[in-house]
Amino acid sequence: MDSDSDSEVMLSTNFSLRYILLRKRRNKTNDLWKHRKRNGQYYVLFPELLKQEDKFFQYMRMSKKTFYFILRKIEPFIAKLPTHTPYISPEERLMVTLRFLSTGLPFKSLSFTFCIAHNTIGTIVYETCEAIWKTLNEEFIPFPTTSAFNKVEREFLNKWKFPNCIGAIDGKHVRVKAPSKSGTQYFNYKKYFSLHLQAVADANSKFIAVDVGEYGSRCDSGVFKSSTLYQLIQSNRLNIPPPKPLPGTRQDVPHVLIGDQGYPLKTFLLRPYPDSEDPAKLHFNELLSIARRCVECAFGILVAKWRCLKTELQVTPEHVTLIVQTTCLLHNICMEFKEPLPNPAKNTRASDINYNRANNHSSHQATDLRDYFKNYFFHHID
Repeated sequence: MDSDSDSEVMLSTNFSLRYILLRKRRNKTNDLWKHRKRNGQYYVLFPELLKQEDKFFQYMRMSKKTFYFILRKIEPFIAKLPTHTPYISPEERLMVTLRFLSTGLPFKSLSFTFCIAHNTIGTIVYETCEAIWKTLNEEFIPFPTTSAFNKVEREFLNKWKFPNCIGAIDGKHVRVKAPSKSGTQYFNYKKYFSLHLQAVADANSKFIAVDVGEYGSRCDSGVFKSSTLYQLIQSNRLNIPPPKPLPGTRQDVPHVLIGDQGYPLKTFLLRPYPDSEDPAKLHFNELLSIARRCVECAFGILVAKWRCLKTELQVTPEHVTLIVQTTCLLHNICMEFKEPLPNPAKNTRASDINYNRANNHSSHQATDLRDYFKNYFFHHID
């Protein structure tokens, strides 16, 4: 046999092997489809969950009322026309998505659970998350108005005794699979790959603003200065209320965010004093720490409810951003519907702190403002 004939045989053999493997994969997928109505959780388990509200809540992480509220909103955007493949209803699509968000199970594991091909599971999750974000974002994480900030300020004063506060800010690392050719951009100081979630919470642990997508290698201060929130503040486009006196005083004082040591001290952002034995500074630090528990609690509830955030997300950075945004939005929706809250995960935040004080140079105006709050608290707040 000459060399040309050998090449033809090898080419034919390789083609045949690839064809056989492809057929086997298709057959496995077809087998999954065949058993959906007999073994798939939507057909077997979902009807039973509908009969028991507590079981439904345990599985979906939300009540039937909230589930169907979301479904009505997104159904026009995720409903698909019947094709040659078995039809997957919007109801099942939402069930699949919530199961992924609440467990973090790999798509391949969910494919056996729902008897749906794993690549289809991924498509369902991405499309449903996108529909949830696009249809409900403006309603449940709206761009804050001046009146909304005034309401937040009153709640911080009444609940946490911290006047002129319009939100508590914090950050969290979300573990991700190392993106290809990314070098150390996503590699954080805790020695794993991550994207950064930064959020501002109100006094009741609802999210006011969410920024996702910064590289895990960056510190809180760097993430903040690159965020949309920071740019809006710097350009006076955030609808922050005008300065007003602290209760019982006459001097106008700016409204502020509050953060931990990882954030820069600004005229619009207060952070604790460094280690000090001064009683007034210690008192200020204590009150600020108490007030900012609301954002720590928000992260704790978020991670305890949507456990995909505890896992290493095996998806692209763009899809990580979409998934994390969606969990933050669902957090607010569930709180608005007064759903029972899980116990916040312990140490959710402590392991994420990456202080970088060297780059946090503060202006005299910012240090004077913090001193003003310090003196006010020391003489007016027990």
